[in-house]
Amino acid sequence: MYKFLGLITLLGGILTTGVAWAIPSEVNLSLKRQETENYEQFIQRAQTLTSNTIQQRFKNNQSLEEVRVVVIGENKGAIAPILTVEVNRNNWNTDPSIKRWQNDFPFSRELLGFEQPQAQMEPSVPIEVPTSEPETPDTSDLTPEPPDTPETTDTPEKNPPTPSPAELVPLPYPDQVPSTDTPPIPLPNQRLQPNRIR
Repeated sequence: MYKFLGLITLLGGILTTGVAWAIPSEVNLSLKRQETENYEQFIQRAQTLTSNTIQQRFKNNQSLEEVRVVVIGENKGAIAPILTVEVNRNNWNTDPSIKRWQNDFPFSRELLGFEQPQAQMEPSVPIEVPTSEPETPDTSDLTPEPPDTPETTDTPEKNPPTPSPAELVPLPYPDQVPSTDTPPIPLPNQRLQPNRIR
């Protein structure tokens, strides 16, 4: 019985070695932003790099049927995916345009910190800037006048108000405190003693 199972396993291994599975080759590329580069130029550089990588992979490996490329962008420490391309050899040979096969990430611009193009706002009326120093009024003739009302400050009262007799609650004297036979609450290092009645 074991010889039969071993023979089936051996034949199965021989038969499956001739079958080639089309597993896509995955390539991860990293692209840093250049100092004066805007987002559109950055994407164009990523597309060119991706196109050259796909072309080179298909050229160097004739048995390769599919390529997947992921481009990760970097800008001032921020990292985000920019685009991915997944294409097989037949489609690439038919139409090697990267824009046809690429998938974009719409939030990459914000995640990488690229500034949105801002329109320059021009004022409709020109602003006049004075060229000479402004004149300061002569304040030597002015004397300060005392305020009309005297300042009052809140002073604490010498005698606090006394509460009414209805508000007073008599405090018990030590000999008036009722005794309880409950034991005290034990501390962590004490053992609980049984309550002894005297």
